[in-house]
Amino acid sequence: MITKDISGYYQFYPCIVTLVGARRKDKVNFMAAAWNAGLSFRPPLFGVSIHPKRFTHDMIVDSEEFTCNFLSMEHIDIIHGTGRVSGRDYDKVKLFSIPLEKSKVINCPTIESAYAAYECKLVHRYPVGDHNFFVGKVVAVHYNKNVLTGKNLLNPEKINFSLYLGSNSYISADPDSVQIMPSEIEIPMPQ
Repeated sequence: MITKDISGYYQFYPCIVTLVGARRKDKVNFMAAAWNAGLSFRPPLFGVSIHPKRFTHDMIVDSEEFTCNFLSMEHIDIIHGTGRVSGRDYDKVKLFSIPLEKSKVINCPTIESAYAAYECKLVHRYPVGDHNFFVGKVVAVHYNKNVLTGKNLLNPEKINFSLYLGSNSYISADPDSVQIMPSEIEIPMPQ
């Protein structure tokens, strides 16, 4: 099927969800964001796309720093809730009983129950259509070593990580579906 109606432009999902944290003075806020990506190892850069109408957007612009917090599916109420209510109207930390942990380098806290969290200093902000893409230099990484493999990859047998499927739907990975492929592949010779 081919259509010019792009209102159902969700085929790139599922995407891992991060809760983007920001702090302005004494106000701390988190929002769920599926549009996030690692961008570079050297320097370590991580990016997240946020609509300008979001409260978190202006907090990041003002503070020039943010955190990205990755939570398991057991915290789906926090993940979904922080994406559905505005920090302008509610204190989400209190509303969703989000346990905070002091960051090591920046002033914005991370989420204590996150299996991984990045502390980021803002290095670029790019307008991309109706969103702004924030690029942060990762200055500290928090992680739970008990949910990683020996290669520092997420172990789906130990963590039920959350993936956004679109339209308020979430899914996690089935550990039985993991396939580890060789780093070298055999290229068939033409006959």
